[in-house]
Amino acid sequence: MLATAGKTYELRVGKGAQGSYRYADFSRRGQLLAVIPSTGGGSLMRARGVTFGDSPQLRNVPLPTSPNWHTAAFRHQVKAALEGREIASEELCVADGRVIQRFLVPLSEGQPVKELCTIESRGTQCLSYCAGVDSSAAGYDVLASGSADGTIRAWNLQGDRPRRIFENRVSEESITSIALDSTGQVIYYVTADGEPCRLEQSGHQSLRPSQRSRSAFPADFEAYTVACHPSEQIALFAGTGSDVWMFDDHQHGPVKITTQLGGFIRRISFLSKGLVAFFGERGTEFWSLEPFGLRAQCSERFGKVRSYSSQSGERALSGRVFCQTTYVVLS
Repeated sequence: MLATAGKTYELRVGKGAQGSYRYADFSRRGQLLAVIPSTGGGSLMRARGVTFGDSPQLRNVPLPTSPNWHTAAFRHQVKAALEGREIASEELCVADGRVIQRFLVPLSEGQPVKELCTIESRGTQCLSYCAGVDSSAAGYDVLASGSADGTIRAWNLQGDRPRRIFENRVSEESITSIALDSTGQVIYYVTADGEPCRLEQSGHQSLRPSQRSRSAFPADFEAYTVACHPSEQIALFAGTGSDVWMFDDHQHGPVKITTQLGGFIRRISFLSKGLVAFFGERGTEFWSLEPFGLRAQCSERFGKVRSYSSQSGERALSGRVFCQTTYVVLS
């Protein structure tokens, strides 16, 4: 149920013979939805009505190829050239364990999806575009991936062909979640053994307690997911427990955000500069982040504005808030 006034629409995927889904995510404008079944495959859908606060209608969007998706990610595009015209579009990339494929998806119906390129990247488990939304920023054109063998790769997407700018095996464990910050220069990631880590050009560091670093998470915390703010150098980690931990280069240590989502939080998603969603075992919570409070104490900068409680046996995979209307994707 919703904590504040407004309508709630439940978008259920994986009914009946389709089985359950393990991944779903809206594009930044909310007009597209990528979903991945637990059994493999993957599809792209157009979410009509969502950006206007109306009843949603999901329509399949045909892709030039249909890989067996392991993961997917969206990048916001203001305009893109298609057939000699500038058309509002979103960029989608998907990975199948062998390659990463990039697609340009026009927001207007009737325009075909264009395959941009294929990037060889074996074992990819997670993807992240630069979190920033300013297309003129230096790091905006960076894409990063985390692989099953603990390798992180990054590419500069400017030009006709992506140029690999980083490749390093940073862990013996699989990379389970990855997030580029708003500058495109810092990578936050999580390993399969629950380690929250930070990586930049000068090298990588664990954010665990140590004698040399006060940027220390609780020793018993096991991270599972990470997300970066679209304009500030802030990363949020979550996993075991009901707390979300905010890491900020300007703070001496991580700041705790306490939710009511139960013993595990599987995903974090920044919906805008001022709104973030947490997806846990008990449902979804949407929290506001006031721009003027970014350097204040946690209680002053964050506040829960609404929540959704999942029914028994259902998982909340993704969500959006538009026009005071909440949309939650369930499986």
